[in-house]
Amino acid sequence: MTAPAPPRVLLVDDDPRILAGLRRQLHRRYQVVTAPGGAEGLAAMAGGEPFAVVISDMRMPGMDGATFLSRVRATAPQTTRILLTGQTELSTAIRAINDGQVFRFLDKPCPPDVLDRALHEAVHRYRTACDEHRVLAAAVADRHVTDSGPGPPEPQVGPHNVEYQVRYQPIVELATGRVVAVQGVLRDSRDAAAPVAAPPAWSPPAEPTISLRRWVMAAACQEIASWPSMATAGLLRVHLRLTPGYLADPLITDDLARTLVLSGLEPDRLVVEVADTTPLAGTAIRAVLVALAGWGVNLHLVLTGTGPPDAAGDLPVNGLKLSSPALLGTPVPAGLPTGVEEVATYEQHRQAMDAGCTTGQGPHYGDDADPGHFLTHLADIRLH
Repeated sequence: MTAPAPPRVLLVDDDPRILAGLRRQLHRRYQVVTAPGGAEGLAAMAGGEPFAVVISDMRMPGMDGATFLSRVRATAPQTTRILLTGQTELSTAIRAINDGQVFRFLDKPCPPDVLDRALHEAVHRYRTACDEHRVLAAAVADRHVTDSGPGPPEPQVGPHNVEYQVRYQPIVELATGRVVAVQGVLRDSRDAAAPVAAPPAWSPPAEPTISLRRWVMAAACQEIASWPSMATAGLLRVHLRLTPGYLADPLITDDLARTLVLSGLEPDRLVVEVADTTPLAGTAIRAVLVALAGWGVNLHLVLTGTGPPDAAGDLPVNGLKLSSPALLGTPVPAGLPTGVEEVATYEQHRQAMDAGCTTGQGPHYGDDADPGHFLTHLADIRLH
């Protein structure tokens, strides 16, 4: 049996002495490639097999390490990224974490045992990410997931019990008619007797298990990240409404961090919607939402008409949504873009515009559709 090839590691530093020293230390256990700067590092990544780990210096002429690693993340989200720095400024750390999702910060000069341990953990993380990516890609390609019934098991792909699918509803900019975002919707089809040629009868499922919610989040983010930029729509955002049960899950931040890394979706293209009935003040849910906002994820509060008027409190909410045209005219905080759901007629569309809403969704603009039909619709819009 052929032994597996050693993991590939890319070292990027403008100091050739440091590159030579690191190569001597690592070459027996890793396939080491070096580059004297960020541009050369990106060229090395584009020219061959994927790298398990990229280690970059922070201070380099032309392109600093944080910028380089943010581009690595965009082109190779599974690759583990490590930053070598003699700087300890908080701003450097924040930028590297937000833009490059850096796995480790290592001081220069880095003791050999510290570097060895960090590389061992980084390679393990890379292999885990690749395995998870393959599983997720298979699930997304199938577009279906099944609820395995009562109890906590994770969802399984394939025809078993109840089938679920992620579909997408257009969110339209009222002033221009452009599709600017999509709402990810979990649907199920229970009418097995429907003729094959007839459109399936889609209806909201019963409250899915948390494991299903995790799958929906991961599938939707990976889906949207893979869609091309449209001339009329640009890069779409994806709106996902999270229930209190999911937001209270202690694993949610890990789920979302992993989802964003694996999918490559920029955090500012994800819009997390929270109903105004969600308990927020002094809860773990509030801490989760503040953390997401700190990553760059957008937070929108959905006004249902039954929640308290100050539901958002001091949360960093950057958008509102009315759950029905019946709520048009509801006082809302000034300066926040506001959307409206369930718009079914042109008259409601005009009322929404007159009320100052910026976006709308509902039957008037199009029902939720599977990814293929949705993208075809966007292409049709682009051609007209």
